[in-house]
Amino acid sequence: YLSFQGECDLVHISTKNITIHVRTQLGSNAQFSFVQAVALSAGGEILEIQNNRGVMSYFINGSVPINPPATFGGYPFFVIGSRFAIDLGQGQSIRIRQRGGMIAMDVTGNDATFRESKGITGSFRENKAILRNNSLFQNANPEEIALEWVVNETKGDEILFKDPS
Repeated sequence: YLSFQGECDLVHISTKNITIHVRTQLGSNAQFSFVQAVALSAGGEILEIQNNRGVMSYFINGSVPINPPATFGGYPFFVIGSRFAIDLGQGQSIRIRQRGGMIAMDVTGNDATFRESKGITGSFRENKAILRNNSLFQNANPEEIALEWVVNETKGDEILFKDPS
């Protein structure tokens, strides 16, 4: 759990095969921020899912698909109403849905897939907040952690959202 109020794109999880960015937006009273969109990169493809006032929409490689594809980035892909799922195999998955007007995402994985993961969610192995150079944050506050993981091309981050924040 991370308490950070702001509007920006953050590296949620990054592995050698899968990258997930989240776009946060301030709530109506500016007391909190929430995930308004998610962008995923896998197998040379980009999936972007947006929640616009309770209406979920998605793009694959910048375009709205006429019909949901059977695969995304080489993984089985499912769209059921406003729920999206990517089956990573071996009981692993990425599930995205709308919940309470916000985007909710569940990432289930194992050490083989997420061992070297980085991002605002921390280290899979250590279960601790880490810097981009893999060193552990020492007594970091939530703002420092969030600022470390703002999407930044100069730090090697690919821009996944079709429209910059």
